[in-house]
Amino acid sequence: MNKRIYRVDNIKVLLILLVILGQFLECFKGYEKIYMIIYSFHMPFFIFVFGLFAKFRKKRIVSLMITYLIFQGLYRKYYWYLYKPEVKFTFNYTTPYWLLWFLFCVIFYLLLIPMLEDNKGITKIIVTLVTITLSLFAGFDTHIG
Repeated sequence: MNKRIYRVDNIKVLLILLVILGQFLECFKGYEKIYMIIYSFHMPFFIFVFGLFAKFRKKRIVSLMITYLIFQGLYRKYYWYLYKPEVKFTFNYTTPYWLLWFLFCVIFYLLLIPMLEDNKGITKIIVTLVTITLSLFAGFDTHIG
């Protein structure tokens, strides 16, 4: 059994509190700067902490995929039922609904682990350069919220 690292747990608690605070501040005017500061680092830091302890396990990935597929379907059906019942219902699993974006990303991060654990340094460099390039260009995409 692995020994817990309580400092990391404390960092996770702090990041969760920042998520809550950021979402709370969305409701109020005059706190836009604090909101932008929180949102500029808390999710990248959360993903970094996740990545420090991530392990590639097929069972975990399959269970996360099943969870994603179920909740994505339920969210889509619920949204369609409330807001667009006159339109034909379609399932869409490539665009995560609402808070499922993080689960969607975690699945892809976990799938990248075998490539990054490869002993060849060139693979790590290529994956790193591609992800950095994609993240920089994503900032120019007006469809990303």
